Amino acid sequence: MDYKRTKDYLPRVHHTKQIDEELRESYRILEKRLFYEGRIVTPSFIAEKNMLPIFQAIGFEPFLTLNEPICPRFVVEFYHSLEVKRNKLDIPYIEFKLGQFTFMLTLSRLSQIFKTPHALETFYIFEWSLNSLDDHPNNNYFGPKYDIIEKAITTPRITQAQLLRDPHKLYIDDIRPDLKGWELFFKENFFCSIDKRNKVKACTAYMLYYLTIGRKFNFTSMIIYRIEEVIKKRKGPIPFAMILTRLYNHILATNPQSIVPIARFTIHEHVMDPLDISRNPSTEKGKKIASSPAISSSSSSSNDNEAPSFLEFYDELSDSEDLTNAQREKREMFNCLN
Repeated sequence: MDYKRTKDYLPRVHHTKQIDEELRESYRILEKRLFYEGRIVTPSFIAEKNMLPIFQAIGFEPFLTLNEPICPRFVVEFYHSLEVKRNKLDIPYIEFKLGQFTFMLTLSRLSQIFKTPHALETFYIFEWSLNSLDDHPNNNYFGPKYDIIEKAITTPRITQAQLLRDPHKLYIDDIRPDLKGWELFFKENFFCSIDKRNKVKACTAYMLYYLTIGRKFNFTSMIIYRIEEVIKKRKGPIPFAMILTRLYNHILATNPQSIVPIARFTIHEHVMDPLDISRNPSTEKGKKIASSPAISSSSSSSNDNEAPSFLEFYDELSDSEDLTNAQREKREMFNCLN
């Protein structure tokens, strides 16, 4: 899996001399998890799936066009001290430390920094089954019942294999063809998922439904819920490395005294593949960038119209009982890449 390439630029804070052993071990455990940067979405992928108009309608464009280099030291320090707390209304907010400085950020402030939607509608669940939403403590936030959601975003099951599946779980080939690009986008850039590529999470189903009706939802709070879940699990890659660069830039501009020594906060190019790219990884990925006062977004690859779509491989190689030998070989190649 290509997120393992992030090992090449990890800051390895646990190697620091004169550090408490308990603190050293906490850094070592965190850094061992590696990063999940998120994937750049190339212009050709956006155009091919006609994604831009819908994302613009719900204020999602800044997240769709996310293309930030990585500040590994900041990502590690952020997650190492991060706490997700709640106010008296049970609304989450975050606290984290950089050196002697403590930062507290509300959802509305994070929405401004991340450039992500902050609306009334909030829903998040990590379960796969749609009917799991019935017993969810916050199911009043989910809007329509799951059967309405399912009808809106899927096509009828017609093959014998499809008809034998759990009726409450969605698979990739259940999703309407025009929504598959969006599903892949959420899987890679929100859930940062490395498992069950042929299935669709219940939360993703609601995201897709809200996109199709042009209704905004509180994506900022959902990012926080996802981060909180990742912290509790204490395993798997650390997500949102790209979007955290926006937070790093904000702190560097408003509280530069907390980013010390600045030489430790080096900047690196992405090492994970975009959503539309040749399967051959670039030898330049992970290259260190000269330090600068703030990190700016880099442009997408100039060859983005020349390569096969990541989605094409994703569709073709999802679990199926009817794969040919050639398709099985291609699936193995895909698994090696990811």
